[in-house]
Amino acid sequence: EAENIYLSPAVGEKAKRDALQRADRFLGRILKSMNLKKDRIIVIAPSPSEVALRNNDILTPVLMTGDGVTRGILTSEATRQDGIIVNTDIAPTILKFYGLNIPAQMIGQPAYGKSFSQDPLSFLVSANRKWVDQRNFSAPVLKTFVVWSIFIMLMAMVLLLVPSYRPHALRIRPLLLSIPIVPSVFLILPLFDQKSLFTSFIA
Repeated sequence: EAENIYLSPAVGEKAKRDALQRADRFLGRILKSMNLKKDRIIVIAPSPSEVALRNNDILTPVLMTGDGVTRGILTSEATRQDGIIVNTDIAPTILKFYGLNIPAQMIGQPAYGKSFSQDPLSFLVSANRKWVDQRNFSAPVLKTFVVWSIFIMLMAMVLLLVPSYRPHALRIRPLLLSIPIVPSVFLILPLFDQKSLFTSFIA
């Protein structure tokens, strides 16, 4: 990843494949020395690549298998969302596996496997695409809302402070109502699959 800026796309892709193959062989050697009936292995990508960050793709893979792990999909009480745990869940997960007390100052919760009826990989790929789209679409919508709110508030101040405009003040009541209403729309917007920036604005 760090050397990619010095490499052509083809050479960079080959270097990436080579690195993944070395990591795969390394994990293979580790797994051969483990007894997954009593051991546990967690594979974590702690941070996204630069390309992923530029695309607002901030979620990274986490895999866990071994003693006490239910086959399916990971979750935790910190997120309560299928397929998502947070970095702060990792330490409590390890402490719980070893039967150690989790300090009160740790904000994470132990991650655990949850049985899942769908194919986990297909679900995660689809869900990640949806989360990335929501992040990409929400930023311009929020900026527009902030500009809109400032404009409406300034208009209301002018109508109230300038005596000759005061009789028209009641006409902007519907516009003033949009300021508290729009945030409530933002809360329910993720429930709908927004396919484009345009549909986000319409919603």
